[in-house]
Amino acid sequence: TYMMTMNTRGPRHRRKNQDRTKRLFPETIAEAREAVNAPDASQAFKDRAMQDILAFEKNPTTPEIEALIKPPFNSQLTVSTLVEMSWIIISSEDSMYFITSDTPATYFEGLGLGNPETEFTMSISKEFAIVCHRYHSLGETYFRPKDNKRITKEINRRLIAAADRFIFSPKT
Repeated sequence: TYMMTMNTRGPRHRRKNQDRTKRLFPETIAEAREAVNAPDASQAFKDRAMQDILAFEKNPTTPEIEALIKPPFNSQLTVSTLVEMSWIIISSEDSMYFITSDTPATYFEGLGLGNPETEFTMSISKEFAIVCHRYHSLGETYFRPKDNKRITKEINRRLIAAADRFIFSPKT
């Protein structure tokens, strides 16, 4: 859960969720209107639902909606998908280090977390990072790759690409 929270707590993800809410709002209102007009809906339900629909149409960004968007969101499916992946702790090249950012964990969003080819990446210190994936044997927990410099650069590249405004480095 902590790792997924690190992925979703950044300002970029919050903004993306706010944009998604605005985009989906008309569709949601249309579905609510259909439910209100269902022949088996009680009059009390219809009256209350229409009040809510009219209120949301007036002001779609209520404090209640904002409160749902601001905190990080992790579904049980998302967390279990991450837990089922193979986790490798990778050490950085001796002369190099891992960075972090305002979005300290990332995965290939275009593929989705459930895709067998995606990787979830998070630096846990300047010396170590975690990479979760599905293409190595289970149980592999520590890895010092032969081309460590290239892998350290790739992990840092991913974390920089996920950043919104801030990147944190142990050196300037």
